[in-house]
Amino acid sequence: MSQSKESEATTLGGGELPESKVLDHLGLVAGMFEELEIGDRIDEHITQDLDEREVSVGQAVKAMVLHGFGFVQQVYIQP
Repeated sequence: MSQSKESEATTLGGGELPESKVLDHLGLVAGMFEELEIGDRIDEHITQDLDEREVSVGQAVKAMVLHGFGFVQQVYIQP
């Protein structure tokens, strides 16, 4: 990239470059969860009263799975 194009690219959009965050494997798991429609399949098989819930059972399962995978690299120390 030439000097003029590089400086032009950094000044577009208010002069700041966009930031990215590392999602590790969680983004892949969440994407496959949606692609395979796992939450929808769970919701089809479980009777739910959506007036009593803020999220469906399928959404809750997805949250629990992602939360559990978030602790994969944590070290467990016995008391």
